[in-house]
Amino acid sequence: MGVAHSINVNRERESFEGLLEEYAVPCEVADQCSDILTRADYQLEKLEQKPEELSDKPPLPPKPTLKEILDEMEKKLSETEDKAQPFIETITSSSNLARKIDQTLRKWKKNRKTDFKSTSLPQKSPQETLLNAGQRLTELERRFAEIDTTATRCSNIVSRTSQISKSLKFNVKEVPIQKVPLPPGEKFFAFIEARLSEIEKALTANKSNEDVTKEVLTIKATVTHLIEQVPHAKADIIKQTLELRNLVEMIKQSIRTNPELKAVHFDLLSLREMAKEIEELIKVESNMGRCGTTVFFEVWVPKAQLEKVVEEIKNIAKGKCVIEEVPPSSKDVVPTVIKPVPRFFEAFEKLTFSLGYPRPEEINPVLLMAVTFPFLFGIMFADVGQGAILLAVGLIILYFRGKVDINKVGDIMRYFIVSGGLFVLCGTSAIIFGFLFGEFFGPSGVLHPILLAEIGPFQIGGFDPMHEPLGMLRFAILIGVIMLSLGLVMRVVNNFKKRRPKNALISSFWIWLLLGGFFIWIYWGGISNITRWFAEGIFMFLGLIATPVALICIVTATSGSIMEGIDFSIEVLIESLDHTISFSRLAALFLTHTALNYMFLIIAGVENGVFTLQSIPIIIVGSILALSIEGLVVFVHCLRLHWVELLPEFYSGKGVPYDPLKVK
Repeated sequence: MGVAHSINVNRERESFEGLLEEYAVPCEVADQCSDILTRADYQLEKLEQKPEELSDKPPLPPKPTLKEILDEMEKKLSETEDKAQPFIETITSSSNLARKIDQTLRKWKKNRKTDFKSTSLPQKSPQETLLNAGQRLTELERRFAEIDTTATRCSNIVSRTSQISKSLKFNVKEVPIQKVPLPPGEKFFAFIEARLSEIEKALTANKSNEDVTKEVLTIKATVTHLIEQVPHAKADIIKQTLELRNLVEMIKQSIRTNPELKAVHFDLLSLREMAKEIEELIKVESNMGRCGTTVFFEVWVPKAQLEKVVEEIKNIAKGKCVIEEVPPSSKDVVPTVIKPVPRFFEAFEKLTFSLGYPRPEEINPVLLMAVTFPFLFGIMFADVGQGAILLAVGLIILYFRGKVDINKVGDIMRYFIVSGGLFVLCGTSAIIFGFLFGEFFGPSGVLHPILLAEIGPFQIGGFDPMHEPLGMLRFAILIGVIMLSLGLVMRVVNNFKKRRPKNALISSFWIWLLLGGFFIWIYWGGISNITRWFAEGIFMFLGLIATPVALICIVTATSGSIMEGIDFSIEVLIESLDHTISFSRLAALFLTHTALNYMFLIIAGVENGVFTLQSIPIIIVGSILALSIEGLVVFVHCLRLHWVELLPEFYSGKGVPYDPLKVK
């Protein structure tokens, strides 16, 4: 049905005072299911097919027990294995031959990318064709080795004849060349080498004449001609080897497109899916208990589907069942129904749920993170040029996202493919803050800072952080206070949803303390003027800091001791200060980013916003480093600000996702 979330009742067996036993699934059933899954995966691997998930799940065989279903599946798997065996043998043979050809080409220092397309496959069977191709490869390897040996021996002979020629006193104008096939054979070399040895002895005895000279030069010319034929002969052998490689590839391609293999592939995938479904059923049965012949189980069901589930259970049990509807207690971990987010926000969902899943009474922060994450990233990575590159990369990823099945790629590539929206929003944010701080591939002078707003001592844009780092630090603290206040507001909402008014009241006082301390810091000029807080601003200090701390202490003490209230109040003070200061990393990382870009601007000689042709390669290198190294550092710190500072203010991450059993 796909609406019932199973609960493990074995944890509650003690409360049944020995009446409830574990509903044990026979080991042979679990082993048989695991064996079927392993065998199906092995067959897919041998067929060089990926274990894909079928979009339309196959129904389980209509049998009353899991053992009978598995027996039926095992019978089907054996039949499929028999059908797959000829294909496996052919694919294995072709893969081995292809690997051997590639090794041979590498040994010959030849790149396989230079290939020759065959027009059609031979009329013989694939196995016979592969056998002939293997024999042909052995012959080509032998010929190549013979030609290599011929080239070496010919080079030695040419060297000897050159030495002999220096001792000859006769000049011969015309030298005949003997036509010798390549490779000439062992008898040819034996005769030539023996004859040269005789000539060398004759020269030692000063016995030489014009005929000897003519013979030596003829040998040299003949052997030189053989050496000249070697490159062409090798090229011809390599060409034939490449044709063999393409023939093997065509055979593999013809096998992959074979309708019978496609049917085998589908059957294996179907059996694999059914085995996975049975594994889920085994897990569900392991969660059950029994008392004699009676089965006891518990499931979570949405209220809207409750009547439907009850009717289905009654139909399956033919009315022989007792069903009790029990509302969740405060101790129960109720699974959370997590609604899917639009594809554009998939990356933010993965980043959020890496910290944990929300509880039913908590706000799902995925969409909030889709706003705050790019916002903070843009502050630390503010640059119009590099932000535009991130935006372009994001748009390209989004374009290809709809054309790629993410279930058929690896984990790393899957995360990259779903990150298109993340790149787009982070790039857009970086462009906006780049305009505010006048950054275009660093402080190049192309842009001038744009003042967006001014709140007391805080400027949102309109200044160069390289020359006014304190202004950037104040801006970072302002953002930190806003973010922490937002997190505390979310905590208040969650506490009201959980019906915890006391905790909501404490969170409200915490907001009062945070904003009050921030106001005093603005009004009196920071910690350096702390003496004025207790002199001129004593009433402000009492109203904005002392009062909320006292109220937090009192409310906490009502559910514990006065010391617990004092301890918690001190903890709130320290935590507020710690989290606020942590946001100063926004300024630090922005200054690091702009300093890195500024260094490359100096090296490139960019002045007053003028980029020369010579400076462009250096700027490209700097941008690559900034986008890769600095971009990764900013991403990690942005993630830390969310996982450590913002989300824990209202998000537990201790929920359990609603995962109903779905079986056909």
